[in-house]
Amino acid sequence: MSLYSRRTLISVVVALALITLIASFRRSMPDTFHFSPASPSEASPSPPASNIIYQSIDPESPAEQHTTPPAGPSSTQAASTITSTTPTPTLTYGSTSPDRRCEAFPDQGDILLVVKTGATESYDKLPTQLLTNLQCADDFLIFSDLEQKIGRYQIHDVLEKVNDTIKTSDHFELYRAQKEYQKDHLDVHGLKDDLSGSLHEHGWILDKYKFLHILIDTYHMRPDKKWYVFVETDTYVVWSNLLQWIDTHLDATKALYLGSPAALGSQIFAHGGSGYILSGVAMHEFIGRNPEMVEEFDATVKDSCCGDAHLAKFLEEKSNIRVTGVWPMINGEKPNTLPFGPHHWCHPVMTMHHMAPEEVSEFWQYEQQRANITEFLLFEEIFKFFVEPQLKAERENWDNLSKDKIIEPPASSGDGQPDPEWEKKPEAEKKAFLSFEDCGAFCASQPDCYQYAHHGMSCGISRSFKLGQKAPERNGEKWRSASNLTRIREFAESHRPCTKVDWVEI
Repeated sequence: MSLYSRRTLISVVVALALITLIASFRRSMPDTFHFSPASPSEASPSPPASNIIYQSIDPESPAEQHTTPPAGPSSTQAASTITSTTPTPTLTYGSTSPDRRCEAFPDQGDILLVVKTGATESYDKLPTQLLTNLQCADDFLIFSDLEQKIGRYQIHDVLEKVNDTIKTSDHFELYRAQKEYQKDHLDVHGLKDDLSGSLHEHGWILDKYKFLHILIDTYHMRPDKKWYVFVETDTYVVWSNLLQWIDTHLDATKALYLGSPAALGSQIFAHGGSGYILSGVAMHEFIGRNPEMVEEFDATVKDSCCGDAHLAKFLEEKSNIRVTGVWPMINGEKPNTLPFGPHHWCHPVMTMHHMAPEEVSEFWQYEQQRANITEFLLFEEIFKFFVEPQLKAERENWDNLSKDKIIEPPASSGDGQPDPEWEKKPEAEKKAFLSFEDCGAFCASQPDCYQYAHHGMSCGISRSFKLGQKAPERNGEKWRSASNLTRIREFAESHRPCTKVDWVEI
């Protein structure tokens, strides 16, 4: 065979070998490379044992053991239950997996979610809500103090129908400025330099006029709903809890006004930021039968500090509807400010407040990873995953919000004599404000004290336990906080798991 023939033969053999290798490689690889959730067959890592954060605690201390599982979903939700053997999904960046809450609760009953916002914050806070909290709502309305759109979502100007005379008042300076900025295609965030006072102050004043107008417009746009849930853009709704609570515990035939009760003088009202609920019957009795009250509301709310309190006054006077408190299920705190303990443990969480967009997203991500999304999410679970891993024995430049009892130097009396009430106090209490160590000694002397904080000449102790927040040093005064990890661990371990759900009776 010639040299040329041999070279040709070798080339053909090599080419055939390469073709075979490439074909084999392609069969072994996926068609595309992409991020995706873990398949159902993949096991998820178990959460860390709750007591590993308590490094200074004897791990062999006795703890009460419970064997009864937490209360499950109602029978009406049984068909959508995800069993506890389902592994926790691994959320990956770029995942297009649907919201598991929506899949678990496809039937949302006859509920309308109503969101209140303001033009100066709508583009900061609403997008996150639309991408997370509001995804499962079949129907919702958004009201503000300026007509806007975010993508395909309409934001309604709820103050449009306010009397023109009132609109010319100082209370509506922000409203008029926003209109001008929008007409000139300017960013409303820049108008703070064109106002006579602070943007926050003007926003607060304008906001109180919205409350009744939101109810009126909601009722006219959606008159036949059984339940109306009113929230703000920094309110987080635990959707799975809310749907099951309404389905199994609330009576739609009653005129109900539910929320976290607050007081303004003698007026008890549902705190607006925590969220509140009105039944369809209540909306009909209040809005449907009092069509002329809006002028009276607008004329009198100007003298009230708070729109939610003034709304409660009108509900009571016009329709004899009073707020029914359902705290702590509806509440005004968030994971790092919640007071965990005897009053916040086995209750289901319906709402939280003051949630920044990042916190809304983080909590939504957590909900997606729950092994059984139809189980009621209780305060104990929030503590376990959001707070317990972060607790430390001591922290500097940190305020753990210990305010159940504040000890400060006694005020001097006019005659120079010691305060007789102060003299009756125990020595540990009278010295508590002197130093961080004295504050801790007083907490240790109180059997129901879980944590304490010292700042300047002030000592605060707490009968619950909170994570708290950063508190930078000012004027040479440093915040120092401490948690009694032994007491916290003993409480947590003796109350786990929750053997039943604690409901607020209505």
